[in-house]
Amino acid sequence: MAAEPIVQIDSKNFVAVPQGRSERVVRRLRNEDFISQFSGEGIRSPSTFAGYQTLIFPNFSLGLGRERIDSDSARVPDEYRRFWDATCDTRFASGVYLPILEEDSSGELEVIRASASFKGNLWSLWGDDDGHTVAARKYDGSGTSWTGGGTVDGYAYAYDSASTGTDTTSATLTFSHTTSGKDRALVVMIQSADNSGSNVPTGVTYDGNAMAAADNQIAPGEYLGVSLWTLHGANVTVGANNVVATFAASRDYLAGAAISIKGGSSTFGTVAKATATSTTPSISVSGSAGDIIVDGVAVHYTTVGTATASEGAGQTSRQNFGHANGLVRAVASTETAAGASTTMSWTLSTAGGTPRLWTSIGVAVSEGSTYPAPLDLLAVRTHLLALFAISDEIHVYRSTDGATWAASTTDELGSSVLANDVTAHEDIDAGLLAEIGGEAVATIWDEDNSKIIFYSSTDAGDNWSLENNIDISSGNGPQGVAVLAGIDNEDKLYVGTREGLYEVDTAPATWTARLAFTMVANTDNCRRMRVMDDGALWFAQGVDDDTPPVVYRMFVSNGARVVERVPNDFSLGDGVTSDALGSIRWMESASGMVYVSASGGAASRNARIWAHNGKGWHSVRQHGTANRKIQWIAASADDDGTPRLHYAIRSTNTPGAYTTSTHFLGQAFVNPASGITIKRETPGFVDLPYVDLSFPLDIKNWLRVGVNADTLAAGTGNQHINMDYGITSDLGFLTARNGGDLGDILSGTSRLSFGANAIGASGLVLGLRANMLLGSAANTTKPVLKDIQIDALPKPTKTRRFEVIVDIADTAALRGGTNATAAIYADLEAIEDLKVKAAVTYADIGTKYMDVEAVHYDDEIIGHGSTGGPDSNARRGGTAQIILSEVAI
Repeated sequence: MAAEPIVQIDSKNFVAVPQGRSERVVRRLRNEDFISQFSGEGIRSPSTFAGYQTLIFPNFSLGLGRERIDSDSARVPDEYRRFWDATCDTRFASGVYLPILEEDSSGELEVIRASASFKGNLWSLWGDDDGHTVAARKYDGSGTSWTGGGTVDGYAYAYDSASTGTDTTSATLTFSHTTSGKDRALVVMIQSADNSGSNVPTGVTYDGNAMAAADNQIAPGEYLGVSLWTLHGANVTVGANNVVATFAASRDYLAGAAISIKGGSSTFGTVAKATATSTTPSISVSGSAGDIIVDGVAVHYTTVGTATASEGAGQTSRQNFGHANGLVRAVASTETAAGASTTMSWTLSTAGGTPRLWTSIGVAVSEGSTYPAPLDLLAVRTHLLALFAISDEIHVYRSTDGATWAASTTDELGSSVLANDVTAHEDIDAGLLAEIGGEAVATIWDEDNSKIIFYSSTDAGDNWSLENNIDISSGNGPQGVAVLAGIDNEDKLYVGTREGLYEVDTAPATWTARLAFTMVANTDNCRRMRVMDDGALWFAQGVDDDTPPVVYRMFVSNGARVVERVPNDFSLGDGVTSDALGSIRWMESASGMVYVSASGGAASRNARIWAHNGKGWHSVRQHGTANRKIQWIAASADDDGTPRLHYAIRSTNTPGAYTTSTHFLGQAFVNPASGITIKRETPGFVDLPYVDLSFPLDIKNWLRVGVNADTLAAGTGNQHINMDYGITSDLGFLTARNGGDLGDILSGTSRLSFGANAIGASGLVLGLRANMLLGSAANTTKPVLKDIQIDALPKPTKTRRFEVIVDIADTAALRGGTNATAAIYADLEAIEDLKVKAAVTYADIGTKYMDVEAVHYDDEIIGHGSTGGPDSNARRGGTAQIILSEVAI
C-alpha cells in the first residue's frame, strides 16, 4: 500500500483525502482583497472600492499646511488645495504662477528701520555712516531709488561750528566758541608772531577745561608759530564758552581758530606739520576715508600789504584773517577725507608783499562712539516725526518736507531712560510711535525701571507730555503698537510687549492699561503688529528659531472681543518646512491680503515674505541665503502710482556689523488673471503633499501624472513645467519629492507615465514637485499651472485560501487504531478554536503560518450493530474539511 499523504497542522498529523487526480490533496481557492469591511466617509470598503483611482489638485488657494494627506483625510476636497512648500505664487485660485521678479532699489544708506507714507511719498528712516547718523529718504518710483531727504538727528558726526579770535601785544587770547551735539570734539589752532620769545601758549582752556597740547610748528628763529590743541566729550561744554590761550609773555600778533565736530572721536589722528618760505603752504594729513581733516596756517609777510590766502580744492575755509598792517595772516579749513591721506593746501597772493615764511599744522578727527539708533517714523498731519535713541536717551525730531529736520521743543522724552548707550546698528525696542484721536503717542521703554511709559502730543509732535500714573511693567520695550476699537467701540491703543497684548485707554485724563491677551513671554511677541483690511488686529506669538510662529487676529465690536488663530495658520496642519521656522519680524496689509516677513534668524533658516489671502499662508518671496533676516517690509504705490512690495535684507545677523539691501516686487498685489504685466523669475516650485490613496500600508501602482497648464512652449528651451517625484517603499523614510525626474510638461504633453512602457511604479506613498521654468522666455511670459492629476491603481494585500479534506479513519489508523478517533476530533476542534495562526506543513512547502477559517465535518458511523441504535462498538469516520488562509506579507 502506498504511503498516505500527510498534512501537519498545529503539530498534528492528518491524512488528507486526494481530490480529483491522485495526490491532489490541497485545493487553492480564489484570492480576496484584504481590506476593511467598514463603510463611511473617507474610509474604504469593498462596496466603494475602485480599482483605478484619480486624485486632483485643482489649486492651492488654501495655502500652506500639509506634508502628507493622512488616510483619514484622503476624501476631504480641501486637503487638495493646500501645499507643503512652494516658492511659486500660489495665492490665487486662478492658478499657480512663477515667483514675482525681485528688483533692486538703489540709493540705500546702511540700515533701514521704519517707513511711513507722507505727502504722496514713501519715506524711510535709516541709520547711515557706520551707524553715526539718522537720515530720511523718500522713494522715487521712476528711478526705483531712495533719494532726497536729509539728516534727521542733530547729533550726527559732522562739522559743527568755527570761531576765530585775534589780539595784539597781549599774553592772553580770549574768544567765544559755541558747541552742540554728542561726542563733541574740539580742535583749537593758536597762531602767534613775535620776534622774541616763544610763540607757543603755555596752556589753552575751553570753559575752564584744560585742552591737550597735540603739537606745534615753529618757523626758523621762532619768529612765527602755530600750535594745535584738542578736547573731547563732556569737557567740551555745550553752548557758548570761552577759549583762553595763555603765553609766558606778551606776543605782538595773536590769532585763534576753534573748530568743533559733533560725534567726534575721543582720540585724534597723527599731527602733520610743515614750515617753509613759498606761496603754497601744504601738508599731508593721515587718516581714514570719512574723517574730518582740520588744518591751520600762520603766514608772515616781509612788508606791510594786502596779501590774501585761498584754500585748496575740497577745503572749506573756517578762518581767514589778516592783521591790520598786513604783516600776519591766520587761516584754517576743514575737509572730509576721501582716503588715507589728505592734502591741505593754500595759495598765497603776493599783492602788497611777499610771504617771508609760513607754518602749518593739521590733524584728522574721526567718528566717535556715539551711535543714534533709528526707531520709528510717523506721519501726523503736517509733519513727519522721527523717533531715535542716542546714548541712553530717546529723542523726537520733526520735518514738514523730509529734508529739513529740527528737534521737537520737548526733544528728549524721559531722562536717560536706557540702561546703556546704544551701539552701532543695535536692535533695540526703545520706542514706537502711533496716532490716536489726533494725538501723537510715543511709547517709550524706560529700561532703567523695566517699564513702558507714554508721552503724548497734541501739536503734531512738537511739545510732549508724560502721561503720569500709567506704565506697563515689561522686560523689553514696545514691540508693536496699533489702534483698534475697544469693547465700548471707542478707539484704544494696543501695545504688544514681551509678556502679551495690552489695551491702553487714552480717553480719560488719566490713561489706564490692562492686559488683554496673555502670551508666552518672548521678545518677538506682536512685532510690528497691524490692523488689517478685515478690520482685525493681527499679531504673532514670538518663537525661537526652531518653531513655527502662531498668528492671531482680534476682532472687537459691540462689546465683544474675539481672539482666534488665523485660518490655516503656520501652527496648524503640519506646520512649515524646517528652513522657514522662526519669528515674524514685520506685518503689512495691502489689497485685502496680509504680508509678513519671518524666519532667517539662524543657520539653515531662510527668511521669507508670506501672504495670507484670507484662507491660508502663501510664500511670496524666499531669500536664497540662510541666516539673513528680512527686517522691514512696506506696501506702497506712492510717488509714481505703481504698487510695490518693498523689503530689506540684512547682510548678516551679527549685531553692529550688518548693512541692508532693499528690493521690491512690482505689481505684487494684483491677481495675474487680470492680464496685467508682471515680471517673473525662474525657477519656482510647488511641493504637493504626500499621498497614499487612503491605504498607507498597501502597495499602489502609480501610473501617471497629468498637468493642466496654460501658455507653455513646445520645448524645454522656453516656458515649461518639469515634474519630479519620489515613491516611498519604506514608511520609515519618505523619499524626497525631487528624488526622480518624471519628465516635462509642454504645450503638446500634458501627461507623464511612470515606468518603461507606462507599466507604472510600485510603492506606498507618492510625493510630487512641480518645477515651473521660463528657460529663455521673457520674464513677462505667464505660464500658469492650473490642475495636477494623479492616476494610480491600489494593490491591497491579498489572502491566499486553501482547502484540506482530512480522512478521519485513515488518520486514526495512522495514529494507532480505532481508539484514536476521539483524539482526532479533539485536535480538529482545538485547531478550529485557535486564536493565532496555525503552523501548516505538507510536501515540500516547509512550514507556513495560516489562519484556520473553518472546519466542516462530514461524519459517518462505521462498525455499528444491526439494530441501528447506539452501539459502543461503532466508530466515527468520514471527513473533515479545513479552510485555511494565508495573508500575503
